[in-house]
Amino acid sequence: GEQFRGDISVSTSDQGSGGGLPTTLVDELTPLPEVGDVVAFGGAPVRLTINGTPEDSLIVTVNADAAENLIEFTFTGQGWDAVRDKSVVVPEDFAADNSLEVGDTIGAGFLDGTTTDLTIVGLFDSATVDSVVADRSLLADVQTIRFDVQILATAAPGTSVDEARDAIAAVAKTYP
Repeated sequence: GEQFRGDISVSTSDQGSGGGLPTTLVDELTPLPEVGDVVAFGGAPVRLTINGTPEDSLIVTVNADAAENLIEFTFTGQGWDAVRDKSVVVPEDFAADNSLEVGDTIGAGFLDGTTTDLTIVGLFDSATVDSVVADRSLLADVQTIRFDVQILATAAPGTSVDEARDAIAAVAKTYP
C-alpha cells in the first residue's frame, strides 16, 4: 500500500536533482489555518559508524511530530512517537545488512566535526527510504549542509484541498 499520505506535495521544480527546498518552508506552512498536518523530508551528509566501521551516507530527517499522520510505516519496536533527539528508526534491510537491532547505537559524525551516538528505537519496512531516519531536531546545533526534498501536507478540517494548496503556493512563491 501507499506509505505516504497527504493531499498536497511540495517539491522543487527540478524534482530534487539540483537542489532542495528551504528548510524553513515547513515552519512557515505549519501555522497556516488552511493546512492540517505538514511533514518535511530532508537530509544531511553524515558519517555513520556501524559496528566500528565508518561509512559516508545521508541521514533522512522528518518532523516526527507530524510524521505519524502522513507516513505510514509498520514498525518493529517503537515508532514516530519515540523518534526524538538522538533516537532514530532504520529500515529493516539496513538493520539486517549491518547486524543491527532495536537498542543498538550508531555513531554519527557531521561536516562541522560534531559527533554523537544515535540509538535505534525502531525498525521499519520501506521500498523508498533506505537510510537512518531522525527527527529534524537532531541537526539543530549542527552546522552542516541540510536540505528538504519534499513536503507533504493535508488540508485542515473544513478546508478544501484547493484552498490549502493556494495558501501553500502563496508562501512557496516567495522562494525561487
